[in-house]
Amino acid sequence: MPAQRQPWERPGWFERALAWINATISGQGWVRGGEPVQVRHTAVSAVLRVPTSAGDLYFKANNQFSAHEGRLTEMLWRLAPDRVPEIGIIKEVLGFRQFSLRGELAAAGEWCLVCLAFNLKRFHTLSGV
Repeated sequence: MPAQRQPWERPGWFERALAWINATISGQGWVRGGEPVQVRHTAVSAVLRVPTSAGDLYFKANNQFSAHEGRLTEMLWRLAPDRVPEIGIIKEVLGFRQFSLRGELAAAGEWCLVCLAFNLKRFHTLSGV
């Protein structure tokens, strides 16, 4: 097995991921409503959509270079829970995928600049200029 393969490209990954997903869903008191569907698979990440009694949930596995994304998303949610859904929009519209700066304070400053850029772009689009 070539070492450069991502975890989701290796035998047994899906079964281990599914076991973790099932335990997490049942731990929340939810019920899985069907089989997971792979909605994305790249060299950077793999995304599964899982129907549950609480609605569709998404499971994302990242490569080693973006493994911090989950912790970062949780940190942002704790700082500004009303802003977290826009992370996906910012990734799509601006192509912002990872922080250039390291450390919580530096990343928070960089995030403010990214949000400012997103809001300026949205203002420009909505104003019709």
